Amino acid sequence: MRFVWFFVIFAGMAVSFSLKSMSKSPYAKLSELELNRVELKGGFWGEKREQLWKTVLRYQWTQLESHNDVNNFRILAGEKNGVHLGPVYLDSDLYKWLEAACYVSGKHPEDEWLSARISELSGLFAKVQMPDGYINTYYQSFAPERRWTNLVMNHELYCSGHLIEAGVAHKEATGRDELLSIAIKLADHIDSVFGPGKNPGVPGHEEIELALIRLYRETGEKRYLELASHFIHQRGRYTRYPQALLNSLKDQSELSKIVNEKRAPYLNKAPKAGSAAGYIIGGAVFDPRIPWSFFSGKYFQDDKPFVEMSVAEGHAVRAMYFFTGATDVYLETGEAQLLESAERIWDNTISKRTYITGGMGALPVIEGFGRDYELPNRSYTETCAGIGSFFWNWRMLRATADAKYADLMERTLYNAILPAISLDGTKYFYQNPLASFGHDQRQPWYGCACCPPNIARLFGSLERYLYSESDAGIWFHQYISGSAEFKIKGQKVKTNLESGFPFQGDVKIKLNMDKPGLFSIMLRIPEWAKSVSVSINNETISKEPEPGTYLKISREWKDGDEIRLNFAMEIMLIESPPEVKNNLGKVAIKRGPLIYCLEDKDNPGINVHRAVLLKSQKLSSELTSNFPGGVVLIKGKTVNGKNFTAIPYYLWSNRGPSDMEIWIKAN
Repeated sequence: MRFVWFFVIFAGMAVSFSLKSMSKSPYAKLSELELNRVELKGGFWGEKREQLWKTVLRYQWTQLESHNDVNNFRILAGEKNGVHLGPVYLDSDLYKWLEAACYVSGKHPEDEWLSARISELSGLFAKVQMPDGYINTYYQSFAPERRWTNLVMNHELYCSGHLIEAGVAHKEATGRDELLSIAIKLADHIDSVFGPGKNPGVPGHEEIELALIRLYRETGEKRYLELASHFIHQRGRYTRYPQALLNSLKDQSELSKIVNEKRAPYLNKAPKAGSAAGYIIGGAVFDPRIPWSFFSGKYFQDDKPFVEMSVAEGHAVRAMYFFTGATDVYLETGEAQLLESAERIWDNTISKRTYITGGMGALPVIEGFGRDYELPNRSYTETCAGIGSFFWNWRMLRATADAKYADLMERTLYNAILPAISLDGTKYFYQNPLASFGHDQRQPWYGCACCPPNIARLFGSLERYLYSESDAGIWFHQYISGSAEFKIKGQKVKTNLESGFPFQGDVKIKLNMDKPGLFSIMLRIPEWAKSVSVSINNETISKEPEPGTYLKISREWKDGDEIRLNFAMEIMLIESPPEVKNNLGKVAIKRGPLIYCLEDKDNPGINVHRAVLLKSQKLSSELTSNFPGGVVLIKGKTVNGKNFTAIPYYLWSNRGPSDMEIWIKAN
């Protein structure tokens, strides 16, 4: 095969060429593509999206129906007799499902069932929304006079944020305004209550910040950006702990009495509402640091301002949403301190407090971060924390054009988020441990069911995270089969991408355009890809691309041009950092973007917790049809000569209770 030279630049942590945003975010180096300009087609993720549409959304709706999420709105609207059931944050699960449904409905407008569900919910929300814009079924059902009085613990702003995001998603995906008008009315109410010279409080669970930014980008109303910025900067400056938490717990106790009294006439045995005081104090049984995390404000990321933070602390999901919102504010305002702080926090958190899977959150009870390198394999690693990390890294990627953020997105998607949903789409992990002794099973649903609909809304909007545009040209971040339409230097460029990921490293990209054009294409070279070949129209680029960077190819492109990449998916044994004491002398198996594990189902006669691998051996890969779609297994021997099989971590616990290990002893 002939070799041909093109103008090729490797762009890594420091991007040497000038980038100017083409998006609505003036300080973003990379712009998002609208969802209607991207399609997922075939391949691994095409099948997942088909399952989301035909199975997951319908299954989750039945769970929401049976767990009172929908009935609480029907009762409040006067369409059904009964009483509100469920916790104060229950509305948010329905809003997240609705956001996912809007994305899928935009791709499948012919789905009458989905359209009917969206229409019903839009009508219910319009009926129950108060004249001033407020909406929260818990407070409206039991104590509307107490609204906005317990920001620390009671999730009103969190729920509001998810409704606003659903409203924006509906507009983005379908072009319709019904939900957006409800979201705007709610946001206007929140803006009338909070901000300088008004209620100075901040939400106990972050989410409203990134929702307000999304609404600002959709409407151009600057008040929403200003309020989001206020919430980011006010955090760590206003709330006074521990007194604020004590007041919040007292309020929870008083509100619980009201709730229990109003529920009693409707139920023979009313489920008791209560405060979190026992939960917080009882946490000391697990770890004496846990009550301090709450009473210091660290749990809420409310102990110091964002610009003074150096590492993630406290509740992992809250932290990821907070950092996402702060980075969003930077993308709109260019406030340098915000990006500097985000980069500092990212460097320390990813290197010292993040699992090899991309999962976050070592400690139970606080569902959050421990000390540096405190990464027990019986981890908490909540699914929503992985999703929050994915969202944050997308903002960091847009802000910097640094491939390390896209690399972490890939690792997190396949190894911290995907494992949380069963192969049939109807069972879910809340926690994602790296070791199991047979007691961990995905569940059909949870009393706190934040994770299942969060998975659905991410999978429903996956197109958003695959590509970007800039003045320089086209960026390929994730190699997922599909098509995209770009607007580059005055003309449309369509691409069709075929990918073998996550099991095969072959990628083909074909360009369709009306006339030739001079621009650049940036191709992410994953950090795990130690051997890569790249060709254009069967002519091989002579330089070896550098892992963990973007390969920039500048030339005059024409209709029918074809780029082929092959990423060698070599089997790697990853040694644990020596600072992680519980993993000394252990390795994890990685192939391509996937982390592997030993599960006892494939290894009869082997105790997966005590197995010892011979590091010097050459492990082999084998394609099997034992799992849907075909899966690559890894084979090898233990030091005592027994054959072992490793499976991708995302597949474990799909065949009943099992023992499992990611970190394996090695000789």
